[in-house]
Amino acid sequence: MNFTKLFILFSAIFTFSNAGAQIEVPKSGCLGKEIAFTTKGRGTNFNWDFGQDATTKDKFNSETGATFTKAGKYTVTLTYTSGGRTVTETVEITIEDCCVKPVGINLSVDSVCLGSMVGISGNNVGAGYFYNWSFGSGSSSATSDGVGTHYVSYNTTGNKTITLTVGQTCKCGDCPDTTITKNIYVKPNPTVSISGPSGCLYINTGHSFTGSSDGTMVWSAGDGAMSGSNSTKTISWSTPGAKTVCITSTLNGCSVTECLSVNIIDNSCPTATINGVTTGCQFSPIGISAVDQGFGVNYSWDFGAGVQSVSGSTNNKSVTYNTSGTKTIRLIVSKCGCTNDTSFHTIVIKPTPVVNVSGVTCGVVGTNYVFSSVPSPLSGVVYSWNTGGGTGSSTNTSITSSWSTTGAKSICLTSSLNGCSSTDCHAVSIVGASCPTASFNIPSGQCGNT
Repeated sequence: MNFTKLFILFSAIFTFSNAGAQIEVPKSGCLGKEIAFTTKGRGTNFNWDFGQDATTKDKFNSETGATFTKAGKYTVTLTYTSGGRTVTETVEITIEDCCVKPVGINLSVDSVCLGSMVGISGNNVGAGYFYNWSFGSGSSSATSDGVGTHYVSYNTTGNKTITLTVGQTCKCGDCPDTTITKNIYVKPNPTVSISGPSGCLYINTGHSFTGSSDGTMVWSAGDGAMSGSNSTKTISWSTPGAKTVCITSTLNGCSVTECLSVNIIDNSCPTATINGVTTGCQFSPIGISAVDQGFGVNYSWDFGAGVQSVSGSTNNKSVTYNTSGTKTIRLIVSKCGCTNDTSFHTIVIKPTPVVNVSGVTCGVVGTNYVFSSVPSPLSGVVYSWNTGGGTGSSTNTSITSSWSTTGAKSICLTSSLNGCSSTDCHAVSIVGASCPTASFNIPSGQCGNT
């Protein structure tokens, strides 16, 4: 793409003694843009000549303007009368086409469906240009910049006007911007609706669905077998599961799909059966499951008193109790069209002895320190200490320990009873010299509450 450049090959100021006129030639300008020419002095009978490829607003005035219609080299001539004589002065200027040429808007289509994306771009006219876009009403992006490609969709139908303005500041002056437009038609989508049964839908049974549209309809039902007219279909499935019935409607090249979800179940009724251990430990997760009864079955669980947490899927659960004793778990399974079935499962939750280790949090290498825990109220509890590299002696819930190396240490106590256990750990930092201590310095003569 050419750029509009105006180069003044020779810009002269002619001065004559007494009444001489003085020509001032501009330093820059653009093809198609008016360029100002002026004179100063005491001259008369001015006459400008810019050649046949230029137009001027007043060639007989001391100040005038000229617009060049073609690129090239021109000789501008000025004649006037000064001091009783005719004076002729000339100046050569070169005008090159550097401003924006008409650019194009590129569209792969002249129409688009409502809500569908269309790619829009402009012709790349080179570096240093700006591109300002307006995509018309109802567009997903009202404006943008850059040559593109820009991807736009419309939420309203009808003719849309895409506007592109391209421009730059030429080195020979301000070039006029170029603005072009192009229309695109947004087509309406067809309307489509689908309806069908809900509730208990069994396998190997025909179920009726209806549809309507102002376009051409195509039905789909996955692995279902269809029969009937285009407005009413009878569909049956030989396997249970979540199924989808869809209608795709097409009108003037625009398509819309509407779907309806249904659950297809078999004719058998579920049986509640609980699998799981009969004993467990307090505070420890216990796995409980139900025999899978297939698609479309609901599982309703009741785990009794003292439940701390429950997680898992519908028929596989992990339950934790925070109390001991006998727990009764109840499961109710249900399915559309069937009588609910209930199952019970009993589990004995054994008590878990709990400990809580306390002691210093900072100690010195080689020094003995006492750590202890309140004894569990349960009888027969076995206690086991782990000093994390320390040495010492213990008596059930108390231990005296020291460490020969510095660093972060952890001293732990595990309590066990009838196969149920818990562990608590206490952190202590062992240093080489002395542990930091807090001190307070209260100035004398001040009250304690100030």
